[in-house]
Amino acid sequence: MRVYISIPEVLALLEIVDEHIQRNFPGVEPPLALRKVRGKFGRAVAQHRDQIAATIKASRTMATKGGASASRRLATSAGAGKRPSGRS
Repeated sequence: MRVYISIPEVLALLEIVDEHIQRNFPGVEPPLALRKVRGKFGRAVAQHRDQIAATIKASRTMATKGGASASRRLATSAGAGKRPSGRS
């Protein structure tokens, strides 16, 4: 089954997993399942690093120039919330 999630969602999930591991497994090796999840999110972020950097740069530029309305335009133009309708 293939699941489609946006880049910001992947980054948020990676941060949540990292915080959980730091809080609940300080100084010890986390369980295998958490290591695999962290690795998969990390690979997804690494594959899309250029897209993430461009999005962050564009949002910072838009925010300094036009405030919140520019951020909404950026989200709309980037296709935020749009997901492919077909399943693989």
